[in-house]
Amino acid sequence: MDFPVKDIYRGIALGKESFIKKIETKIKAVGEKREIQTTKYQDSHSPEEIIQKVSQAFNLNKGEFLKKQRGNLYRQVTLYLVKRYSSLSLKEIGKMFDMDYTAVSQATRRFDDKIRKDNKIRTMVNSVLKLLKN
Repeated sequence: MDFPVKDIYRGIALGKESFIKKIETKIKAVGEKREIQTTKYQDSHSPEEIIQKVSQAFNLNKGEFLKKQRGNLYRQVTLYLVKRYSSLSLKEIGKMFDMDYTAVSQATRRFDDKIRKDNKIRTMVNSVLKLLKN
């Protein structure tokens, strides 16, 4: 008997070449449209509105909190809120923050963990959310 898994395609599919081609086509069709839309809230705000409210809440100018700098908490808050409360795709947000769309997803997931663990960060996010509701 031959080695049965020698024809596995990239670890995800096993079958005849015609089947593999069909799967490959479907994977390519999905492309970058992997974002799950249920992670968005119904109350949608424009990114500009969110940026303006973050600026207002922390008394900062736009350059200060969009600066790409390790540990920039204001940038993280803004990125998180834009991802959760705007209708922009990950790719569009990535362009806005000068980062890859996968990095946007990863950064917001990590920040979500920080919000759960750190009361100070939760308070910061809630202060901006209050301004967005008004």
